Amino acid sequence: MAVQGPDLASEDWEAFTEQEKENLESVTDSDSQDSENMVENQIRSSCKKKRSEGLTTSEKPVLANLKSPRNDIVRVQSLKRAESQNQRSTPLKNTNSFPRIENEKDIGLADGYRYELSGSFKPHTEIVRCIKFLNRSKRFFSSGSNDGTVAVYDLELQKVILCFRAHKAGLTDVSWSSNNKFLLTSSLIERSIKIWNYETKKKASSVTFGSGVTAACYNPVRSNHFACGDLEGHLYWYNSQTLERKEIYRDYSIFENNSDFIAPVSALAYGVKSITKQQRKMCWLFAGNASGRLEAFKYLQKKEQYKHLKHVSQKHSITHIVFSERHQAVIINSSGDNLKMYSVPQLELVRVFFHPQRTIPIRCCIDPDSKIVITGSEDGQFRIFDIDGGVLLNSIQAASNSGSAICGVDFSPEGVIVSASSDGEVRVWVTHSDT
Repeated sequence: MAVQGPDLASEDWEAFTEQEKENLESVTDSDSQDSENMVENQIRSSCKKKRSEGLTTSEKPVLANLKSPRNDIVRVQSLKRAESQNQRSTPLKNTNSFPRIENEKDIGLADGYRYELSGSFKPHTEIVRCIKFLNRSKRFFSSGSNDGTVAVYDLELQKVILCFRAHKAGLTDVSWSSNNKFLLTSSLIERSIKIWNYETKKKASSVTFGSGVTAACYNPVRSNHFACGDLEGHLYWYNSQTLERKEIYRDYSIFENNSDFIAPVSALAYGVKSITKQQRKMCWLFAGNASGRLEAFKYLQKKEQYKHLKHVSQKHSITHIVFSERHQAVIINSSGDNLKMYSVPQLELVRVFFHPQRTIPIRCCIDPDSKIVITGSEDGQFRIFDIDGGVLLNSIQAASNSGSAICGVDFSPEGVIVSASSDGEVRVWVTHSDT
């Protein structure tokens, strides 16, 4: 597969001096925001000679448009206008300023990360919000679209085995329970969460909120618990059987400066780490919002409570969060043209990976061995980075239509990649064969 571009990301990272690397590792708890800004400025300064100017300042993140007055109708209309403008926008410019592979001979470590198209599907009519393999599954994966539909795919049969309308519109998240028996879907427009029994293919229960639901995910250590966030900045957890609800957190300090504007929850993820030979697990919940604030909570299993540990703020809206157990760190997508990696639970900035993202909510994934991170991009590619070295291993042109973005990717335990684009297409990628 032909992969184009003028630059390799490793050159950018090799530009760091030893002092800059020390500064990167010296982000402290007391001044994390200032330190992070300093590190990010150093990174961009070191890469300035190798990278041309990025996207124009007039391109605003979609999630930033969620910071709107409390009137729900105004917020929803603002979001719909932003998405409509985004769908009509022209293809991104200056994408050559982001790292790509110019010559396959220069790939090096990327020799094992070359992929070719295996199949494609088009069950959706609008942007695909999320794409995810079922827990521990090598065969089945699902996708959810802004048009309200959810699709389930079978890789062996190479077809869509289930496609249904979960919501009228505005689907924001899809999550599977740890035993894969239940599927959770959330909607911004309907202000609701619905739980579907996958075996019976029927709705098991639903919950209605006072404002639009922006993110939701199942607890991996409690199959009947899930967390969710809304436009008002509330973060809740629910018991899906009893529908008992408790508030986990809300940043009330936002009202001190301006009572008319709030930051919606924009991304949620759990992280689990085995800490004993008996496989006792430590569980964290991470939440990101449209103002760029990342929160970390510890889940106390016996008490069924969440303890707030720490937060860190950065400049751009957070659109996705993934956890790496091997690195004990989280990697976030943000609308500032980068992925950022933070240690857990300190939330200290560890590494930054550059890729184009400004106006579309992009998602990333980590391979089962936690060696690489793959992210979608607004230029229609997905990029594969080495987590330990911060090196770009490969970039694949994954969107079939010019101007379409790759909104999300996921990795199967056997190394198959699935990608989802802003035009509703889902594609399957397998390891490239030279024979």
